Amino acid sequence: PASLQARIPKPTHPNNPRAKAAEGLRRLGPKAKEALPELIDTLNDPDTMMRAAGIAALEAMGTEAQAAVPALIQLFKDAVPHIRGAAAGATWEILNASGSRARSAEFMLGRLKHEEPLIRLSAAECLLERDPARRQVVLPVLEPMMKFGSARLRPLAAQAITRSGATGELALAASLALLQHPIPGLRVHAFKHLAAHQNFGIGGR
Repeated sequence: PASLQARIPKPTHPNNPRAKAAEGLRRLGPKAKEALPELIDTLNDPDTMMRAAGIAALEAMGTEAQAAVPALIQLFKDAVPHIRGAAAGATWEILNASGSRARSAEFMLGRLKHEEPLIRLSAAECLLERDPARRQVVLPVLEPMMKFGSARLRPLAAQAITRSGATGELALAASLALLQHPIPGLRVHAFKHLAAHQNFGIGGR
């Protein structure tokens, strides 16, 4: 609608007024459904802040944002990790609002079979965070990503494994892989994981 388009002007800037407008729409929750097309458009914005604001507003809309799910799925493979996580979380909450926790879980389980590795990874991370009981289903999806994925994918999968609560040989392998990564933060994360799980319950997952 023209009235809402006027509230979301086009210039991009670190203090993007469009992001502020999206934040205002987030506060409206489901009452912002009139702005759904414009909010879906924000998911393609080159400004990370704008994408994040759009995701948050869509999540707050709950069941009224079901039409945004296909666009949110495309952000599962975003270059920015927190955008991937936010998009997966928003998808979960939108489906949860319109159905049940089981519906959200089944949807994410289906994405574990997606041809795009980052979509599989984002779905796996979402399940581990929001439905930890699915860990035994998720870990076998992450393991080949960690061992045979691209240089970009391997550390992401290894980090997801170490955050999953797993303490077996797979978790140990993930920590050892991260210890060799050039990014200091990942090495520190691996060291803390190793220190917290010294015996790793070898023989389990």
